[in-house]
Amino acid sequence: MKYKVRSRDYLSRAKEERNANETARLFYSAFELRAGVEARLHEYRDATRNKRRDNTWQVRTLKREIENIVEKRELPVTITIHDSETGKHYPFRYVPVSDELKSIAERLGEYLHCIPSLKVEYAGFEVELQGLVDKGIALLSEAISGELLAPLMFKRNSLTGILIFDEGKVPQAFKDGNEISFEAKFVVVSKSEEGITLKIT
Repeated sequence: MKYKVRSRDYLSRAKEERNANETARLFYSAFELRAGVEARLHEYRDATRNKRRDNTWQVRTLKREIENIVEKRELPVTITIHDSETGKHYPFRYVPVSDELKSIAERLGEYLHCIPSLKVEYAGFEVELQGLVDKGIALLSEAISGELLAPLMFKRNSLTGILIFDEGKVPQAFKDGNEISFEAKFVVVSKSEEGITLKIT
């Protein structure tokens, strides 16, 4: 059987292992969750650059590299597209991997090595791990719920906008030649005699 390695696949296995409600399988859930966060960060990073995927596993490094290209965000960004042909409005979301989820993934790494017996014998050990896994599953579920792998991006020195969709989430209604408009909130970043610079909130 093929072992699938997209973030949604890791998340599905993390949930399955957690629902088994067995201490040993809780560690497997922690691994799948940690790998799922890494996978989601790779999916975001790969969508915004031309380099081939590498073996980077540090979530802090991956998140920082994304934020060097896409401005750091903690809350989802929604772009609403209006299709003039059908008259319909389509909301699309980019949901970043939050600092809280990054922190949980890093802490889970501490449980994925040989663990000293004194630590395992600590009364709150399993409860703490369960709490991390449960919160991490909830946050990763939110992170993979968006349709977009990046906020709306524009080509350099161009008004050509680019929406990068997650696998299987490209809307079938959009066709070459369709006229569309989008709704988004902007904030003024800077102002000078030449004009103003805006960013999407």
